[in-house]
Amino acid sequence: MTLQNLIAYHRWAVTRTLESCAVLTSEEFLRDLGGSFKSVRDTLAHALMADNAWQHRVRGQPFTRPMPEQLPADLETLVSQWQVALRGWEALVTARDPREVIIYQTFDGQSFSSSFDEITLQVVNHGSYHRGQVALMLRQLGHAAVGTDLIAFTRLPA
Repeated sequence: MTLQNLIAYHRWAVTRTLESCAVLTSEEFLRDLGGSFKSVRDTLAHALMADNAWQHRVRGQPFTRPMPEQLPADLETLVSQWQVALRGWEALVTARDPREVIIYQTFDGQSFSSSFDEITLQVVNHGSYHRGQVALMLRQLGHAAVGTDLIAFTRLPA
């Protein structure tokens, strides 16, 4: 599977997840459910922030973790910001050499290097982890969750 396909899957899965959250009331979207990130909003915002942080690292640009008051307050804003992030990843995977080594700093200032393909895989894998958390949160709130398994994106009828 190419990196372009993986990012196409990432777009599909993010979009399905965000669409599944449209049934939430504002209160449900922000409700503390006791997870790694307390609410659906906080979980989605964290995943989006990570996607953006990795894009900045790949581009050699600084990125600071947003403060809680800077998180999107509603789903519509999150959807809009995700669209920008996804377009950024689509542009990166068409322009970068998968084997290119990226030197970057983590939020705590440590320096590391990873290949562009490893970073792209990290972004998709990290998103899958948090989409699973959102699916659980939706169920806890009494709503249906959608499947976002990679095989569902790639499978063809026989």
